[in-house]
Amino acid sequence: MINISCGKWQIILKAQKESKLEIVHAGPLLSHPEEVINHRPPVFPWLNKTDWAYPVRGGGTFHEPAASFSFSDGQIGADLFFHSHTKKSFDDGALWEICLKDSHYPLEIILRFRTWDNYSVMEESVLIRNRGGEEIHINQAASGFLRLKGNDFWLTHLAGSWANENRLIEEKVERGLKILDSREGARTTRHQNPSLLLSRGRASTETSGEVFGLSLAWDGNWRLACEKDDQGDVLIQGGINPAGSQSVLPGGTEWKSPPLIMTWSGEGRGPISRQLHRWANDVKMAKRHEEVPVLLNSWEGAYFNVNSDTIKKFIHDAADIGAGMFVLDDGWFGQGDDARNSDKAGLGDWEINKEKFPQGLAPLAKKARDKGLKFGLWLEPEMVSPQSKLYREHPEWIVNNPHHQPLTERFQLMLDLSNREVEAYVFQTIDQYLCDIPEIGYIKWDCNRQITSPGSASSNPSTNDFFRHYEEAFLRIIKGLREKHPSLLFQACASGGGRMNYGALEQFHEFWTSDNTDPVQRLFIQWGSGLFYPARAMASHVTSSPNHQTGRTTPLKFRFDVAMSGRLGLELQPSHMSDEERTFSRRAIKEYNRIRPLVFDGDLYRLRAPYESPLTSILFVRPDKKEALLFAWLTQRFVGDNYSPLKLQGLDENLSYSLEEINPLPPMVDPSGIPLPRTSTLYDQTVSGSYLVNHGVEFQFFTEYSSAVVLLKAK
Repeated sequence: MINISCGKWQIILKAQKESKLEIVHAGPLLSHPEEVINHRPPVFPWLNKTDWAYPVRGGGTFHEPAASFSFSDGQIGADLFFHSHTKKSFDDGALWEICLKDSHYPLEIILRFRTWDNYSVMEESVLIRNRGGEEIHINQAASGFLRLKGNDFWLTHLAGSWANENRLIEEKVERGLKILDSREGARTTRHQNPSLLLSRGRASTETSGEVFGLSLAWDGNWRLACEKDDQGDVLIQGGINPAGSQSVLPGGTEWKSPPLIMTWSGEGRGPISRQLHRWANDVKMAKRHEEVPVLLNSWEGAYFNVNSDTIKKFIHDAADIGAGMFVLDDGWFGQGDDARNSDKAGLGDWEINKEKFPQGLAPLAKKARDKGLKFGLWLEPEMVSPQSKLYREHPEWIVNNPHHQPLTERFQLMLDLSNREVEAYVFQTIDQYLCDIPEIGYIKWDCNRQITSPGSASSNPSTNDFFRHYEEAFLRIIKGLREKHPSLLFQACASGGGRMNYGALEQFHEFWTSDNTDPVQRLFIQWGSGLFYPARAMASHVTSSPNHQTGRTTPLKFRFDVAMSGRLGLELQPSHMSDEERTFSRRAIKEYNRIRPLVFDGDLYRLRAPYESPLTSILFVRPDKKEALLFAWLTQRFVGDNYSPLKLQGLDENLSYSLEEINPLPPMVDPSGIPLPRTSTLYDQTVSGSYLVNHGVEFQFFTEYSSAVVLLKAK
C-alpha cells in the first residue's frame, strides 16, 4: 500500500512487485487506510475492471488511456508494472516517486506526487525515460490521472470567448468521454480554462458537497478528459494536448510533463478555492520582490495616439491621483510607413518612434521615477506585422508551413519561437530595452492571436512536436528575463484571459483578466476566475463611462468597487475627469492601498453569485479572523425588490466587529428632495460575529449599479 496523504485527503495505491499499480481510494482521510485494500469487493471474471493508477494503451484498458507509445518495432502497446517507490519528506509535505516499468520495452515511467499538507494541495506529474537505444514515440502522456468511484458526478468548468471569459458551466457527468481542450498554440485559455471541479454524489454548493479541484500548470496546448465508464466510475486526467505535441524520445533520454494540480474538499467548492489561493500565493506564483502597484495604463485613454506630450500629462495625472505606476501601452514604436499608428503595422520593429518620441522613452521613464512612479511598457514580442521592417528582412521567421500562404489574424503573424535564432532575437530585443532604460519595472506582455497554421521553416524541431517546442521557448524567454532582471514585474495579457493558468503564473506576476472592463460583466468574469486563481493575480481596471466594450454607463464608485476586488488599476484619461471624480479617485486609491493586503491574502468566501441574483457579494477574511472585507454590488433594481441578508461566512462568532464603509458617497436625496439613508444601518457600529454569521448584513440600495465595500475589524 502506498498512502499519499495530503492535508485533509489522500490517494491510496495498491502496489505489488511485478503487478499493476492500482488506485483504490481518492478522497477523505481514512483512519485505517489498509481497510480499503483488505475489504475490496469481488470482481466478476467477465467484467473488465481495471483500476490502474496510470493506464496506458495496450496495458489492459479499453478506456481513454493516460498515455500511449509506439516503438521502433512498429508495436503501439505498453504494459506497465510496479517496480519501486520512494518518499522524500519536507517540512511542508513530501515527494513520492513511483517507478513503473514495461514488461518488455526499455520504457520507464515515474509517477511523481508532490504534496503540501498545510494547503491540502498536491501536484502529480510524470517523468518518462527511455532506458534503451532505440527511439520511443510518446503519442500521448497525461500529467496525472484519477479514478473516482461512484455513480453520480457533476462537472464544473469555465468557458467563454474574447471579452466574455470564464463563464461558469455546470453539467451532470453522463456515460461517455468529455474532452475540454485547447489547440490554439498560444493564448490557450481564452475559450476554455484548463481547470475543473468534480463533485461526487450530488451537485456541490459553496459550503456543501465532496469536490475535487484540478488545474493544469501548462500555458501551451492542453487537454482535460473526463470519462464515465460502464461501472459508474469517473476517470479524470489532464496534460499536454497530444495534437501537435507528439514527442520522440531518443535512447538514454527522458521527458517531463507539466504538473497537474489537485485538491479536495468535503465541504463544497469554497474550500477548494481557498486552498488553491493560499498555495498559489505562498508557493506557485512568480516569486514577488514586491506587489504590482495601482497603475494608470494609457490604452483606453489614448489608444495608438501617444506622444511625449500626452505621456507627460498621463504621468503627471497618475502621480496626482496617487497611482504607483504608469504603463505606456501600444503605439510607441515603428518608423515611417511602418509606424504603429494602428494595429496594421509595426509589430516586430521595436524601435522607438522618432516622430512621437524624439527624445526616446528614457526621459519619460526618469520623469515617472522623479514623480515617485514606476514605469511600465507594453510589448507583443511573439508577433510581427507583414507591414514591418522585420518581416521584410526575415519572412522565414514566421509560424507557418513554408509551402503555404501565411494566414494573418488581426493583421499580424506569429514569430517562430521554436527557431532558436528567433528566440534569441526576441530575448535580446527586450533585454536591451531593460538595460538601456533601467527605470522600466513592468512589462505588459501581450499576445493577440493564436496559431492557426502551425509549421516552421526551421529544421530544429520536429513539426509533430511544434507546439511544445514553441511553448518551452516562450517560457525560457520569460524565465531568462526574470533571472537577469529580478525586480521586473510581468503581466500576461494575451487579449485578456488568454494566459490564465498556473503554468504562466510560475513566471508572470499577474494576468489581464479580460479586455472587457465593463464592471457588470467583470463580476461574472472575475467570479469564474476566482474559483481557481487568487485575487492578486487578477488585474482589474477602472475605465471611462460609457464603457468602450459594452456602451454601459455606470457610476465611478461602482467601477472602483468592482476593480478593488482584484489588483486595482485605471485605464482612462484623468484629465477628462471632473474635480469631484478626481477627488473620489484619490481617496479610493488611498483606501485600496490600505485594504489591499486583505484582498491579496485574505480567504475568499463567495456569498452570492451574479448568476443567481442581481445582488452579488464576496468576502475576504484574514486567516486569523481579525479583519474582513465585504463587497456587495447591485446590477439591477426594481422598486419593491428585497434581498435576504448576506451571512458572512468565515468570521469568528466569538468576536465582535466594527463596520467601516469604504468609498462612501455624500448624503443622497431622491428626485423629490427627500434625504436617503445610508445603505446599511450597521456602518460605524460594533456587531457580534454570531449576528454577522447567522443573521447577516442587510443592504438597501436605492439605484441601479449601487455598491458597498465594508471593512470589518475585530474589537
